[in-house]
Amino acid sequence: MRTLLHSLAITLFGAVPLLAAGLTDPEVPLVTVGPPVADSAAEGWVPLAGFAAPMTGGLAEPHPEARLRRSATHLLVAVRVPLPGGRAPWAETRSRDGSVWEDDSIELFLDPGHTHQRYFQLVGNAAGACLDARERDAAWNADWSFAARRVEGGWEGEFAIPFASLGVAAPAEGAVWGLNVCVNVHGQGGFSWSPLQQGYHEPGRFGHLRFSQNTTAGVASLAGLLAGTGEVQLRLEGPDLAVRSRLLRDETPLTEASAVPITAGQATVPVAFPREGRFPVPGRYRLFVTASRPGDAVPLLQFAAEHAVRPLLSLKVRAFVSEGRLQAEAAVAPAGLDPSRLLCRFTVAPAGGAPTLTRELPCHPDRALVATFRKTELPSGKIDVAATLLEDGTPLRTMTKTLDQPLSPPWLGDRTGISDDVPAPWTPVRVTTAAPSSRAAATARPSSLTAHVVGRRYTFAGPLPAAVTTAGASVLAGPVTLQLRRDGKPVAWRQPWVKLGKRTPTVARLVGGAVAPGLSLSGMTQVEFDGMIRVDLALRPTAGPRPDGVVLEIPLKAQHARYLYHFPGQWGSVANSGALPAAGWQHAFKPFVWLGDEERGFSWFCESDRNWSPANPDAALSVRREGDRVVLRLHLVEGSRPIDRELRYTFGFQATPVKRPEKDVWDYRIHHGGSYSLHTTAYHRAGRVTYPAAGHLRGDRGTFEAWICPLFDSDPTLPEAEKQKMGNRSIFTVSFPGDSNCGIYWNEVHQGPVVWVREAGEVRFYAGSGTAWRQGEWHHLAFSWGDTIRAYLDGKLLFEGAFPGLTTEPLEKGQIILGERNAPFVLDDVRILDEARVPTVPDGPLAADAHTLFLENFDTPWADGSTQPVRGTPGTASSGAALVAGRFGQGLQLGGPTREGYTLLDRLADMGVRTVCFHEHWTPYQSHPYTIPEHEADLSALVEAIHAKRMQLLLYMSRQIADIAPEFELYGEDVLTVPSTLTYTRYPPQTDYSVCWRSHWREFCLKGLAETMDRFGNDGWYLDGPEWPFPCTNRHHGCGYVKPDGSIGATYDIFATREFMRRLYVLTRQRRPDGQLNIHNSTVMVIPTLGWGTSVWNGEQLGSIDRGPEFLKLMPLDAFRTEMMGHQWGTPSEFLCYERPWTTHEALSFTLLHDVLVRPNGYDDQLEEIAALWRAMDAFGRKQAKWIPYWRSAGVARPDASDVKVSLYHREKQGALLVVSNLSAQARTAAVSLNLRALGLPSGAKATNALTGQPVDFSAGRLSLPLGAFDYALVRVE
Repeated sequence: MRTLLHSLAITLFGAVPLLAAGLTDPEVPLVTVGPPVADSAAEGWVPLAGFAAPMTGGLAEPHPEARLRRSATHLLVAVRVPLPGGRAPWAETRSRDGSVWEDDSIELFLDPGHTHQRYFQLVGNAAGACLDARERDAAWNADWSFAARRVEGGWEGEFAIPFASLGVAAPAEGAVWGLNVCVNVHGQGGFSWSPLQQGYHEPGRFGHLRFSQNTTAGVASLAGLLAGTGEVQLRLEGPDLAVRSRLLRDETPLTEASAVPITAGQATVPVAFPREGRFPVPGRYRLFVTASRPGDAVPLLQFAAEHAVRPLLSLKVRAFVSEGRLQAEAAVAPAGLDPSRLLCRFTVAPAGGAPTLTRELPCHPDRALVATFRKTELPSGKIDVAATLLEDGTPLRTMTKTLDQPLSPPWLGDRTGISDDVPAPWTPVRVTTAAPSSRAAATARPSSLTAHVVGRRYTFAGPLPAAVTTAGASVLAGPVTLQLRRDGKPVAWRQPWVKLGKRTPTVARLVGGAVAPGLSLSGMTQVEFDGMIRVDLALRPTAGPRPDGVVLEIPLKAQHARYLYHFPGQWGSVANSGALPAAGWQHAFKPFVWLGDEERGFSWFCESDRNWSPANPDAALSVRREGDRVVLRLHLVEGSRPIDRELRYTFGFQATPVKRPEKDVWDYRIHHGGSYSLHTTAYHRAGRVTYPAAGHLRGDRGTFEAWICPLFDSDPTLPEAEKQKMGNRSIFTVSFPGDSNCGIYWNEVHQGPVVWVREAGEVRFYAGSGTAWRQGEWHHLAFSWGDTIRAYLDGKLLFEGAFPGLTTEPLEKGQIILGERNAPFVLDDVRILDEARVPTVPDGPLAADAHTLFLENFDTPWADGSTQPVRGTPGTASSGAALVAGRFGQGLQLGGPTREGYTLLDRLADMGVRTVCFHEHWTPYQSHPYTIPEHEADLSALVEAIHAKRMQLLLYMSRQIADIAPEFELYGEDVLTVPSTLTYTRYPPQTDYSVCWRSHWREFCLKGLAETMDRFGNDGWYLDGPEWPFPCTNRHHGCGYVKPDGSIGATYDIFATREFMRRLYVLTRQRRPDGQLNIHNSTVMVIPTLGWGTSVWNGEQLGSIDRGPEFLKLMPLDAFRTEMMGHQWGTPSEFLCYERPWTTHEALSFTLLHDVLVRPNGYDDQLEEIAALWRAMDAFGRKQAKWIPYWRSAGVARPDASDVKVSLYHREKQGALLVVSNLSAQARTAAVSLNLRALGLPSGAKATNALTGQPVDFSAGRLSLPLGAFDYALVRVE
């Protein structure tokens, strides 16, 4: 599923894990196990309590009980797991290393070295089956045991783990291990003893197990916390122990005890929640307990437990608008009350008045109580909906919500965007008629009608298209027909007819029909101004033998059906786009199919398979080559039973291109960097230098060191909110394909250096330390690797952690990067050694010694951006890297302010950007059409600043609703897509769900978007999914249909999505005649919804794929021509590149061949490359030129290798502008022969690189130029 784009600056640091929990972190549990006891002994157990749901923190109810102890040779852990309703344990896996975690199971995680990196996972299920793994490697096996048994109300599991099986000795006094115990309850989820924020495999968040010869400390019971009154019980044995506790509600301190008495190895912490009468005050309660010994730096016990007290009574009201139904839902938390004595009374009243409606329901503690009220019985205007909880008739609590006409919201029926005026670039629908061939009466119907829309003609002899002309070519090989069969033989239609119904500038309505033996056909057809055809057909049985087969056939001329696209596609693939297979194609029902060539096409669509009964459901759609025809067939009815009931179908058709775009992406020049601070944030030019990794370092051992001068202050004492505004800052990175990288950087949270190792996307090592330094100070920074990774600053050890080496990746595939994004440093004397060395702070320039693999002192001037290291291969410097005064001689400045008062917006304007997209955070509620009052002044100022630069601002819109949005509780269930297709989370904390445009949320959004444009003056919308038809079964707003077996079939909301998009286009152009709808459409080419875009942005479906040796395996050129090019669709297209699996430059090697740009990321290198392309195209006059793509360029430009492709722009007097691309994984010298006469060029024509101005080798009509792998050149010949 699409990932919603929220940052184009995809960096290494986006996936850096949370900081490892320290031994004194009060959020992470720590227990102490006492001296070894005999294996058969009953004493020595340390209890563990505090199991909670990962990431939410809510205590498990009922609560698992765990305990552990040790012998001289073993660690023993026992866990008792209560099961819901006391059901029998669920355990299907019986084999070792099977999927035991899917059963009722217990998972034990041990980190004996307390590294927060290396750990063991031991799992047992309720049947006694086991799994063991070292980190995630399940091939590792050890000699340990697990036993499971059924107990009353649940089951129990016991682990016995020899220390030797983990490769460690028995723990010494004071040793600390990482520990976590997790419980999986089948069908309910998991619970963890230590609080997790990402998942079970999070060693940085494991709890701590301390070993002692004279002390035992654990938590025996949290019953008092769960009940809200009583005691939390501790087990404490040992001398001089002191216990402290704190209780908070919603982060407000309630009680604090500095001395809790200990008696006979037990201590009790009293818990008393504040009360409102008989009941505890609702809230989020957190209890912190610590046990320590004077003089100890590490506690002997600590834990934090959280428990949410629900209100005695809560009330939600939900409105189902199209059903005319209001639903009041009450949840009761009885808090010790007898449910049989409770009653819930629901009332509805005019606001402030007496109830006019009452419902009473008995209380049920395990489910919500629901009362329903019909619209016809509700008072008008504002109403009070109340729920009262009664005990033996006496009211205990009342909750009331005041609502203003909830079933008639102010946006219901809103007509924003509905108009009889046709917006540019379309023109009104025109209809011509062909007279009947016979000389019948003057009242005879016409033999055919032809609807004319921009660039296309549709001819009808009945309700279905008989001929289609688009982009100057007739594409159908015959009429679109419903083919009938009876007993395997064809049945012919007779007396087809069509006539014109109502016609307006925006739509022409036709009616038509035909008859056949046993069946009649009637249809209503409408042709809209963008060329979308909707056909509503009804097949009705008549007297006589009836057909038993119906197939819709769409015959196309083979030369215009060379490419196939079908929707939906698949994330991570373009397999649904490309050349039509030689053997044709077949598939189960899909809602959209397009066939075409590079200039035009024809599409069919349908919202559901209602009333479909194909003989083979997996071949409901088929495309077959039949001589000079290609036939798309929709197998509607195929069976042995004659049609015995009316069958209705709604189909859509649309020829492409759908419009002649007024502008394209070369005109719009879009950048995705909008923010409320765009016009106030200073621009910093990021710099970097890259070197090959091979020969410059060893993966198993080594040392990196450098002098570093930060251009900013680092302060570990800053408030967390201030730290997180700074961003992480690059220093030294070793990068490999496949999301593997390592190095050292400055971390915003630590406020100091961090060393990390990531292998195939998984962080294997991470350690850091806070460091105070000041802008302009020089420091000596180093880190070494071998058996242990150690980091040093100014010769002093900062941190260390056990880890073997630095990388096992093949160095020939890697590169070393100094700097990158956000790197405000000056570096000097960068040295890499082949040994792990404790550094000494030098008092002069570093020199190369016998162990030096690489040394760069930056004292030698650069030539063409290539550095000259003292030892090693030259590096390649970006334009943001500069030589400045260093620690000794010259140094490398990687980033810093460009000039005083120069902002990010200034940078974009100077680079030629014309359109800025502001992503989702312009409003705190995902995909909401309004911002909040706190941001209104900011948005006005941003619009004003962008308009002052003669640029346009597009605001983000999707098709989601946030669970924190004000409208969610009342209308969420009514408007959601079911099942939710596009679930998302973001800040502020929220979960966002997909909405269905068939619901009234469409009007809410359209009304709000129009009001936002009126209020703030933005120039249009960046659309991240509104064009995407979703399958939906939400019957509340009319989606889905009942299948013969009683299940609910899904409907794709194509027509409702189309209405939203059409109205959004209209309302935008009404307010901004040059307004834009820029659509992020990756995988979605459903043209009746997509065609409203002024431009589209495609390609994200491939952005998470690891780099392969040849891009054509991921992006075949026929797939790009089909989906990504845009020309034959009428939607100017731009390509999305996240720098994987291709870099922007590499992606341009194939996108430019198709006249498609890559949207620039960031503010530096990629933007500069795209800006250079903008300037070169302007200088040549691209818009006045004829474009000749590589598949048609052989007559004027012929490369000498199949992997070299040439597309060109031609102007008679200005010559030609060539895109020459090497699509091979190997560098080569590309040779291209030009037909100078055909291009109108003289024999003495010259060739230059249009981006650099440098001459290109060109003689006797033959170009020769060196190109790297996946490289391109823009060559002007004149």
